[in-house]
Amino acid sequence: MRNEKQETIHGGRPSTTPASSGRRGIGLVCLVLATAVMSRAQDEQAFPHAVTFKTLVNFDLTNGGNPIGYLVQGVDGNFYSTTYYGGANNGGTVFKITPSGTLTTLYSFCSQSGCNDGANPGYSALAQTTDGTFYGTTLAGGAHNGSGTAFKMTPNGTLTTIYSFCALTHCADGGLPFGGLVRATDGNFYGTTVGGGSKNAGVVFKITPVALPRNSRNHFRRGRSRGCRKPE
Repeated sequence: MRNEKQETIHGGRPSTTPASSGRRGIGLVCLVLATAVMSRAQDEQAFPHAVTFKTLVNFDLTNGGNPIGYLVQGVDGNFYSTTYYGGANNGGTVFKITPSGTLTTLYSFCSQSGCNDGANPGYSALAQTTDGTFYGTTLAGGAHNGSGTAFKMTPNGTLTTIYSFCALTHCADGGLPFGGLVRATDGNFYGTTVGGGSKNAGVVFKITPVALPRNSRNHFRRGRSRGCRKPE
């Protein structure tokens, strides 16, 4: 529409009088200004809240610090993610935040001796199964020279280490899972490590989840909704 109007203006018979030239120039400026005003009004109608911004949580290390991974929305509608540092042991956390901004620390890593439960969770999002269980990785900690872990966690904060990397000779199974996990359509989880492997250049791995026993599911369902569960 704008091009058609401009073509109409420029398509008129040229005039040799200065007054006529001035009128044509004024008409073109008016058209451009009117078009700009209309465009701005249309943009404001299409994106009325484009500049709205609100800080929901400030991390202060006690509730976690340096949330490198991005948020994932759980099946309950809340958001879940990790912090690389901070928490009760400065080994990072898993947290939940409601859409209105209420934050709950679900787990603080390095709760076990030698950080066998992992430390410094990875740079990617948590992955959640349909039963609500979350899966993720830590870049450090674990049972084998701090080479990282894979873990699962219930929505109320009960964490289980399902694999400690560098369990094989010369870390043939990989070490330092930097990028988190992705759940594939076959139900398995896939990820990568930046170290280990036959050439010490990293590996791609697959983890097959194991269904929780019925009595464990019942226990989790009755568990606490806040705080960290200290491993026994």
